[in-house]
Amino acid sequence: GGVDGGSGSGSNMILLAQQIFTEALTIRQKHYGDEPNRDVSFTMYNLGLCYQLQGMHEDAIRCYTETLRIEKQVLGDNHKDVSMTMYKLGEVHQQQGQQEQDGNAKAMEFFQATLEIEQQRQREGEGGGDLTVMARTLNEIGNIHMLNGNTSGMMESFGRAARYFEEAGHPMMDCITVPGKLYGFENICPLASSAA
Repeated sequence: GGVDGGSGSGSNMILLAQQIFTEALTIRQKHYGDEPNRDVSFTMYNLGLCYQLQGMHEDAIRCYTETLRIEKQVLGDNHKDVSMTMYKLGEVHQQQGQQEQDGNAKAMEFFQATLEIEQQRQREGEGGGDLTVMARTLNEIGNIHMLNGNTSGMMESFGRAARYFEEAGHPMMDCITVPGKLYGFENICPLASSAA
C-alpha cells in the first residue's frame, strides 16, 4: 500500500500529480520551446519525483537528468538546486542499485558531486553549504561504503555526517538507527520543488 506505488490514496495522489505535471510539462515545453527555462526544470523535477516514488527508475533518471541540464545552463554548476537534483539522481541510482550491479557506483558519483557542490558553496559563502544536506549526503555515501564492505570509508563518512548534523543544530536524538542504515535524518530536504 501507500506511496510506493501500491494500492491506496497515496499512490492515487502520486498518479494524479504525475498526470498534472505531465500536462504542465507539455504546456511549458510548447510555450518555451528549446529555451532553457526554470518553469520547465521545476516541472520536470517534480515529474521525476513522481516516477521515483513509483519505482520507475529509468523515467525518474531521464527527468532528473534533463532537470540538471537545464539548471546548469540557467543557474550555473554550483547552485543549491543543482546540488538537490544531483542528490535525487544519486538517490534513484541507489534505489536502482538494489537491482543492478552498477547502480551504487553511479549513486556514489552523484552523492560525491552533491557533497562537492555544497562544500564549494560553503567555502564561497554563497548562502553557505547546507550542512544538513552535507550530512545526509555523507550518510548515503557511508551506506554505499557499508554495502561494498569498505569499513573505513563507512566510518569516516558516518562520522563526518554526524558532525555536520550536530553543527547544523540538530540534536543527536534526531539521528536514528534504521535497518541497513546507521543514521536516518528526518526533515532534511524537501521532496517536491516548491516553485512548480
